[in-house]
Amino acid sequence: MENRMKRQLEETDKTEETEKKLLVSESKIQQIFACVDDHQFQQAIDLIPEDARHLPLWCEDPPNFSCSVWPLLGYAATQGACPVIKYLLDGKADIEQLAPNRHTPLLLAVRAGHVKTIELLLDRGANIEARTHKGRTPLMIAAASHARQSILELLIERGADIEAHDNVRSILFFFKNY
Repeated sequence: MENRMKRQLEETDKTEETEKKLLVSESKIQQIFACVDDHQFQQAIDLIPEDARHLPLWCEDPPNFSCSVWPLLGYAATQGACPVIKYLLDGKADIEQLAPNRHTPLLLAVRAGHVKTIELLLDRGANIEARTHKGRTPLMIAAASHARQSILELLIERGADIEAHDNVRSILFFFKNY
């Protein structure tokens, strides 16, 4: 009797998860990404079902990206879409969700140069020492891309390791041409 109840509960949980995934169709996901791309953030939020915010919403062939599949949180970080990011994180989305290039939303926001997005992600607990597949931190990416001084200062003020090394060299390499 107990085993049957456990199986029923497990099946119910799987069914609920499947139903939530069905709430966000592929065409709706495409619309959400298009709204983010057009900086129509409130429209994007209105399209995301509240009870699906924690789900990893992936889009095949998002606008203006050559990569085939992207998570909404990472894509929003590249676009500086703070309202969308807040909405997703309030719904318990994974703040460290990796994009296909193995970058977290914070790494993507740093690469894109969105100060407000970086602040938001750090305020929400993003790992300031997240690493790319080459071992680079947000501070290394900021220095290598000649980011605005305000981004470098923000990362350092928030505790970024100024003595970090990637898989090959020290952080000083990234600052030498700054």
